[in-house]
Amino acid sequence: MIDPDERVAVIQESLEEAEPRRVRLHSSLYITVQFHGQEDVAEGPAEITFQPSGSLAGRSVSVVISNSSRTQTIAITGVTGAISLQAGVAEPSGPAT
Repeated sequence: MIDPDERVAVIQESLEEAEPRRVRLHSSLYITVQFHGQEDVAEGPAEITFQPSGSLAGRSVSVVISNSSRTQTIAITGVTGAISLQAGVAEPSGPAT
Protein backbone atom coordinates (compact mmCIF):
# COMPACT_ATOMS: atom_id res chain seq x y z
CA MET A 1 0.00 0.00 0.00
CA ILE A 2 1.28 3.43 -0.92
CA ASP A 3 -0.14 6.52 0.76
CA PRO A 4 1.13 9.69 -0.95
CA ASP A 5 -0.60 11.98 1.56
CA GLU A 6 1.06 10.34 4.57
CA ARG A 7 4.34 9.77 2.66
CA VAL A 8 4.46 6.12 3.63
CA ALA A 9 4.64 2.73 1.91
CA VAL A 10 3.51 -0.39 3.74
CA ILE A 11 5.11 -3.62 2.54
CA GLN A 12 3.75 -7.03 3.50
CA GLU A 13 5.80 -9.74 1.84
CA SER A 14 3.58 -12.67 2.84
CA LEU A 15 0.37 -13.41 4.68
CA GLU A 16 2.40 -15.19 7.35
CA GLU A 17 4.37 -12.05 8.15
CA ALA A 18 3.25 -10.79 11.55
CA GLU A 19 3.85 -7.08 11.00
CA PRO A 20 4.11 -5.33 7.65
CA ARG A 21 7.09 -3.01 7.16
CA ARG A 22 6.35 0.73 7.05
CA VAL A 23 8.70 2.83 4.95
CA ARG A 24 8.47 6.59 5.46
CA LEU A 25 9.43 8.76 2.48
CA HIS A 26 11.75 11.72 2.92
CA SER A 27 9.93 15.06 3.03
CA SER A 28 11.61 16.17 -0.22
CA LEU A 29 10.05 13.29 -2.19
CA TYR A 30 6.69 13.28 -3.91
CA ILE A 31 4.92 10.09 -4.96
CA THR A 32 2.02 9.51 -7.30
CA VAL A 33 0.26 6.32 -8.36
CA GLN A 34 -1.63 5.93 -11.63
CA PHE A 35 -3.50 2.79 -12.60
CA HIS A 36 -3.44 2.28 -16.37
CA GLY A 37 -6.78 2.95 -17.99
CA GLN A 38 -7.57 5.76 -15.56
CA GLU A 39 -7.01 9.38 -16.54
CA ASP A 40 -6.36 10.73 -13.05
CA VAL A 41 -3.71 9.96 -10.47
CA ALA A 42 -5.06 7.75 -7.66
CA GLU A 43 -6.37 9.70 -4.67
CA GLY A 44 -5.42 8.57 -1.17
CA PRO A 45 -3.82 5.21 -0.41
CA ALA A 46 -3.26 2.84 -3.37
CA GLU A 47 -2.91 -0.90 -2.88
CA ILE A 48 -0.67 -2.89 -5.22
CA THR A 49 -0.98 -6.64 -4.64
CA PHE A 50 1.00 -9.38 -6.38
CA GLN A 51 -0.68 -12.78 -6.82
CA PRO A 52 1.23 -16.04 -6.14
CA SER A 53 1.62 -16.36 -9.95
CA GLY A 54 3.51 -13.05 -9.99
CA SER A 55 0.76 -11.09 -11.74
CA LEU A 56 -0.97 -8.10 -10.18
CA ALA A 57 -4.39 -8.27 -8.60
CA GLY A 58 -5.75 -5.54 -10.85
CA ARG A 59 -4.53 -3.27 -13.61
CA SER A 60 -1.03 -2.29 -14.63
CA VAL A 61 0.24 0.62 -12.57
CA SER A 62 2.89 3.36 -12.63
CA VAL A 63 4.43 4.70 -9.43
CA VAL A 64 6.32 7.99 -9.88
CA ILE A 65 8.74 9.13 -7.18
CA SER A 66 10.20 12.60 -7.67
CA ASN A 67 11.95 15.50 -6.03
CA SER A 68 12.70 18.96 -7.39
CA SER A 69 15.24 17.72 -9.94
CA ARG A 70 14.68 14.03 -10.76
CA THR A 71 11.94 11.48 -11.31
CA GLN A 72 11.94 7.70 -11.09
CA THR A 73 9.02 5.80 -12.63
CA ILE A 74 8.28 2.23 -11.61
CA ALA A 75 5.96 0.59 -14.14
CA ILE A 76 4.37 -2.74 -13.21
CA THR A 77 2.59 -4.82 -15.86
CA GLY A 78 -0.64 -6.30 -14.51
CA VAL A 79 -0.70 -9.61 -16.39
CA THR A 80 2.92 -10.63 -15.78
CA GLY A 81 3.99 -8.55 -12.80
CA ALA A 82 7.03 -7.41 -14.80
CA ILE A 83 8.67 -4.31 -13.31
CA SER A 84 10.56 -1.68 -15.29
CA LEU A 85 12.32 1.48 -14.12
CA GLN A 86 12.74 4.76 -15.94
CA ALA A 87 14.77 7.71 -14.66
CA GLY A 88 14.13 11.24 -15.80
CA VAL A 89 14.49 14.93 -15.06
CA ALA A 90 11.66 16.65 -13.18
CA GLU A 91 9.74 19.39 -14.94
CA PRO A 92 10.93 22.92 -14.07
CA SER A 93 7.65 23.68 -12.29
CA GLY A 94 8.29 20.81 -9.84
CA PRO A 95 6.45 17.57 -9.25
CA ALA A 96 2.68 17.33 -9.17
CA THR A 97 1.10 16.75 -5.78
